Amino acid sequence: MKTYALSLLVVLATMALLLAVTAVFAQEGEQTFLPIVITESTAAASVQADEDQLVSAADVPSPDCENGICYVDDTAVGDNNCRSWADACTDLQVALDVVKYGEQIWVAEGIYYPDYSTPPDRDASFVLKQGVGIYGGFDGSETQLEQRDWVTNITTLNGNGNYHVLYGGADTDETTTVDGFVVTRGSALGSLSASFGGGMLIEDGSPSVKHVIFEDNLARSGGGVYVEYGSPTLF
Repeated sequence: MKTYALSLLVVLATMALLLAVTAVFAQEGEQTFLPIVITESTAAASVQADEDQLVSAADVPSPDCENGICYVDDTAVGDNNCRSWADACTDLQVALDVVKYGEQIWVAEGIYYPDYSTPPDRDASFVLKQGVGIYGGFDGSETQLEQRDWVTNITTLNGNGNYHVLYGGADTDETTTVDGFVVTRGSALGSLSASFGGGMLIEDGSPSVKHVIFEDNLARSGGGVYVEYGSPTLF
């Protein structure tokens, strides 16, 4: 114990002193020795900076919908928490993860992929949820749903070769809406269910699909949309 206490005192005393560290720099073919001085106040400032960063990170709200709306914009540079256009999530999947029954997702013009991993997960798709409306066609300034323009503000869901861009399961019904998108590059050329519905596969579901353009999707059956035991409403 005495040895440990003595060692601790030595360490503390050393921290209180100026510590000169010699750094070697090459200058015109010669070695120049410059002292780098680390003081106790420098170390304290570094610790304080780390603490400030931790506090700042803790102050950023986690992704969630604000007043029933989750905002998505692939060009947003804010806090990426889906709570406003300024702090919109850049990944639609994040909004789909946190949105709840009765809420909406507003998606600004841009291109959105179901998966950004390398190598890509071909099974990934945008999975619709009961009681949730997903709306495209925004420019990122709207405060009312009626203000969007899906013709001008093209909002693309790009499957990037995944089996299905959109998927609606048995829990989707008339309360589930996807509205105002271009759906493209689904490639259901696999086997079993991975061979149906490159753009959208609906299995035992009945979502409402409005103002959606399906283009350049592939499948062994139902390149744009394939419905199995469902009753979707298509506009």
